[in-house]
Amino acid sequence: APVVTTYNNTLNTGTSLSASNFFTVYDADGDAMQRYYFYDANSTSTSGYFTVNGVKQNSSFYVDASQLGNVRFVGGSQAGTDTVYVQSSDGKTWSNYPSVTLTTQQVNRAPVVTTYNNTLNTGTSLSASNFFTVYDADGDAMQRYYFYDANSNSTSGYFTVNGVKQNSSFYVDASQLGNVRFVGGSQGGTDTVYVQSYDGKAWSNYPSVTLTTQQVNRTPVVTTYNRTLNTGTSLSASNFFTVYDADGDAMQRYYFYDANSNSTSGYFTVNGVKQNSSFYVDASQLGNVRFVGGSQGGTDTVYVQSYDGKAWSNYPSVTLTTQQVNRTPVVTTYNQTVKRAQSITPSFTVTDADGDTITQYAIYDGNTNSNSGYFTLNGVKQSAGQTLYLNANQLNGLKFVGGSTATSDNLQIAAYDGKTWSNWSQYQVTTEAGSAPIVSIQNATVNANTAMSLNFTTSDKDSDKVTRYEFFDSNAQATSGYFTVNGVRQTAGQSFFVDADKLHTVKFVGGGATNTDPISVRATDGIDGWGAWSYANFTTQAPVTNDWFDLNIKDTTIRALARKHFQDGIFSRQEMIEIFDSAKDGGVVDANELADLKLLSSDVTYIKMADHVRVLSQKIAHGNKANEKYLGQSSGNLYAGSSQAHLQKLIDEHFFGKDLPLAKGEYAYGEANQATYQYVQGQLFQNGIQYTDVRQGALGDCYYLAALAGIALADPNKIKEMFIDNYDGTYTVRFFNNGRTDYVTVNRLLPTNPGGTLSFAKVGNSWNTYTNSSNELWVALAEKAYAQINEAGWIGQDGTNSYKGIEGGWMHHPVTQVSNWSGGIYYLQSASQILQDFNNGKVVTFGSYGQDSTKGSPVASSHAYTMVGYNQSTGKFKLFNPWGSEGGYEYGDSAFKPGILEMTWNEIKTYFSRWTVNG
Repeated sequence: APVVTTYNNTLNTGTSLSASNFFTVYDADGDAMQRYYFYDANSTSTSGYFTVNGVKQNSSFYVDASQLGNVRFVGGSQAGTDTVYVQSSDGKTWSNYPSVTLTTQQVNRAPVVTTYNNTLNTGTSLSASNFFTVYDADGDAMQRYYFYDANSNSTSGYFTVNGVKQNSSFYVDASQLGNVRFVGGSQGGTDTVYVQSYDGKAWSNYPSVTLTTQQVNRTPVVTTYNRTLNTGTSLSASNFFTVYDADGDAMQRYYFYDANSNSTSGYFTVNGVKQNSSFYVDASQLGNVRFVGGSQGGTDTVYVQSYDGKAWSNYPSVTLTTQQVNRTPVVTTYNQTVKRAQSITPSFTVTDADGDTITQYAIYDGNTNSNSGYFTLNGVKQSAGQTLYLNANQLNGLKFVGGSTATSDNLQIAAYDGKTWSNWSQYQVTTEAGSAPIVSIQNATVNANTAMSLNFTTSDKDSDKVTRYEFFDSNAQATSGYFTVNGVRQTAGQSFFVDADKLHTVKFVGGGATNTDPISVRATDGIDGWGAWSYANFTTQAPVTNDWFDLNIKDTTIRALARKHFQDGIFSRQEMIEIFDSAKDGGVVDANELADLKLLSSDVTYIKMADHVRVLSQKIAHGNKANEKYLGQSSGNLYAGSSQAHLQKLIDEHFFGKDLPLAKGEYAYGEANQATYQYVQGQLFQNGIQYTDVRQGALGDCYYLAALAGIALADPNKIKEMFIDNYDGTYTVRFFNNGRTDYVTVNRLLPTNPGGTLSFAKVGNSWNTYTNSSNELWVALAEKAYAQINEAGWIGQDGTNSYKGIEGGWMHHPVTQVSNWSGGIYYLQSASQILQDFNNGKVVTFGSYGQDSTKGSPVASSHAYTMVGYNQSTGKFKLFNPWGSEGGYEYGDSAFKPGILEMTWNEIKTYFSRWTVNG
């Protein structure tokens, strides 16, 4: 017979298991099973049970072997055990009949939340139980709830617990669920809310619910404010009420009603048009609504209502009080004219709109000058500059007295009606002038360079004393006559003044040549102004002297001026400029004037002048290669028939440095295509003269700047002596041409970049601009002077007046041209000879190889260096780079080139090709 073996099993409520899970059959004969029998001994309604093909079976049943796979045991609805018996048949015999215990264990089922969309009004709320329910299949009581509101907008709805607003997500115990409420938003909108419940074992599903807040209009609220205004004034409607609308609705319309219909009461206007006692206005017109105070004191009870397009507001009243205000008196004054010391009654009227009687007056005279007019009260003079008060019954005693001279008094009058003072009314009383003095002067003749006293008469119709005289000499020529006061010469072409008691100190001195001075004189008595001008001609007659000037100078104007300036035996720069200027009379330089100018500038036996004045004068009078062009345009030497403009250009070039070198262009160390000339601030020298003052710019003139650095080191006085300060913003700069001095004049205009720094040699730090007061100018001015002297054609450059023209050269030439020290250029052979020359105070410089030899080294290529020291212990030469102490970089080489080099003799020979020496 078959043998059945069973296996106890456990399953959860609501689950099932296959019969083959809890028994097996063994047949020793290998017979196939034909049929099975099952019996469940537990017949309670909540116990487990069998199904075949899903159909619940009775407590006992048979199945064919082919149906065994469809037999399942379903766990009970509650926990418990089922004792089950199983038997099998092989078609011949039934097996044993064993039992098996199948245990059902209870499993918790999670709660299920069901939500219900709800709608509520703004300002209302609903209980949480209104929008969800919970079902628990196990009948478990809920222990806790979770809520989440996904709308965080400030105007959306929100949860409260016991009236306290919650965050967007929060938990509550089941005991608090009745206190959970959802409050509608302040505006219409929706909140998506999520709800979850907990039965102490498991959390439920997490469904959402839509809670919609619908907007319900809230009526506007008008608040009024009592106001007081004066008669004749008005106030805007917005001054006495405000409107609040909880929904934020804009007002559409307003209604006003004034309950006081008295003709003297206040009233409303819209755009200035008076309204009936009640009226409506659109909101756009509210700014034009004004309440006008009544014509008399009183109150108006006014009602106001507003409309937001849906509902009208409350209807409150406001009290607008009109208070009667006194109207001030009005004073009208009238300008008057009075003779000196004459007494007049002030002219004015007073009106008072309220008909009040004037009880008091205030009077004010703002002119405190002792010669001005003044008020009197009952004949007593009143002080100016302070207010005089008088009662109305004193007004008849008020007078105004004209001043002692022609003058104006600005007067003010105010009136008082017992309540209020009027505004000040201003008017003017003018004291008429008397007669000014009359001067009578005659023509006169005076000898050259001789002083004469003046002879004229003065009269005054008012018998006033003359207090002052004014003189004017219209002839400003250098050889004309002139006035002196106490022996001090007065400038022609402008007035000078003399007090009457000093008239005797005025003299007229005849000119240096025959000439006529048109003279003007007038006088004042200090009271009635200045009299008319009186005119005369003072003629200088020149004596015959037969001196050097008579014998040699042909032009009378030049002769007289030169004689006058040569009284001290020497011509100054300014005197020679004036002599050249005098040759411009008549518009051209004639043959006599040209000959005189040449003689005065070349005669060295009798005529004395400073060397630089003579050299510059000769360049103008005798000609010079530099005269060929002026500011890049053709010009030329002075000749008989030259225009005054031509002569002025030569004066400007040589005495004032106005022939500026061409600056714009491409240079060795950059471009200056945007360079402009600017007046540079600073001093010629700052804190002495040192070689470190040198800082090269874009210009490739390292040879010249190295020369200047060497001279500054060897003998700073040579640099100082190079410059002559003309004290008019210009400097005359000295050079040597084969031992003979030559000069150019430079002004303080220097080429600058758009940012204000200098294009070429610097005037301090490289970033200094032309406006820096700390600028040191000598290097930049010496560089500019070298560019200008180049035009003279002898310095060995291209002969142009340009910065470009002085690029490139060897250092010994400019050292000689600046210091007059001879020198030469040599190949590098003996270090001892170089050291001997340097120790003897000579200027030593070096010139470097091209970039093929210097690239990657601290030496700039094709560049001049100045020797500034030698270290005996290290055997190193100390060289100065004219780029300046800061050093820099050159195009095509990434190596830094320092401002100071310290190199051995072998390094010198490696990077430098030649050296120069001067001294």
